[in-house]
Amino acid sequence: MSTGTPLTDRENAVMRWCNEACRTNPSLVPLITMMKMTADEKNFHRLLPLYFRFENKPVSLTKHFPFEVCFDSEMPPFMVKMCARQTGKTFQNVLESIMELAMVPNFTELYVMPFFEMVRRLSTLYVSPLIEESPVKAILVDKKRPNQVLQRSFPNGSNLVLAYAYNNADRVRGLNAKKMRIDEAQLVLLDVVDVIQRTMDGSVYGNYEVYSGTPTTLNGTLHHKWMESSQSEWVIPCRNPTCIKENIASVEYDLENMIGPWSPDISPDKPGLVCAKCRSPLFVQDGHWQSRYP
Repeated sequence: MSTGTPLTDRENAVMRWCNEACRTNPSLVPLITMMKMTADEKNFHRLLPLYFRFENKPVSLTKHFPFEVCFDSEMPPFMVKMCARQTGKTFQNVLESIMELAMVPNFTELYVMPFFEMVRRLSTLYVSPLIEESPVKAILVDKKRPNQVLQRSFPNGSNLVLAYAYNNADRVRGLNAKKMRIDEAQLVLLDVVDVIQRTMDGSVYGNYEVYSGTPTTLNGTLHHKWMESSQSEWVIPCRNPTCIKENIASVEYDLENMIGPWSPDISPDKPGLVCAKCRSPLFVQDGHWQSRYP
């Protein structure tokens, strides 16, 4: 993991952002002060309720806690998120993108999805509401610069550029990006990814790449990138003191044997998962990421 660059050194970035926000918008001083106190903990997912509201509720990762690691103060330049359906990966991607671009000045991120309809929904249903309903909207919107379906500009000079590229990357040629994020990567051809990567060739910080999606085959782009990663799995230890097996939520390991009996009252306190060894209840919130290849 590299350090000291605009995205890995998030602790310094958020402090610079907070100081500038207080200077330009005195009315936000109480809220920004809370952000500073939270940022001191280096767990930036705790900033989300202060940054964002969605559907009239503060945003948090309470029900999506495995994604908290994506908001750590230091981040790797290469990340692959291979997730099941309806896990909130796209929503989390947008949160991470907006927060980073708001904190890091003069930074351009290229956010790619396979098809235009996917990009349009992303912009309309996630990007726009998160910015427009933000308690700190005044420092997320630059009224002097373009804010359209395929581009969002921030007052600090940063830009979020949305594009679609299933089998052709011509739409992104000529763009100078410092980070590339491909969502639903399993639907983007690998040859196209190679072209998209070239948008970062001029960056003095090197490549920052994030791939996310739900695997559909064992030979697609997402699986290919997963094989290049550290292949972290969500590991859930059994609470039974006579067992303490670490259950790995993967088909290769324990996933099928972790499925417990159906019950109408399944909840975090009454989980539907069981230990693959002793059949005791498994609590997902006890889990942690563990790399196969550290």
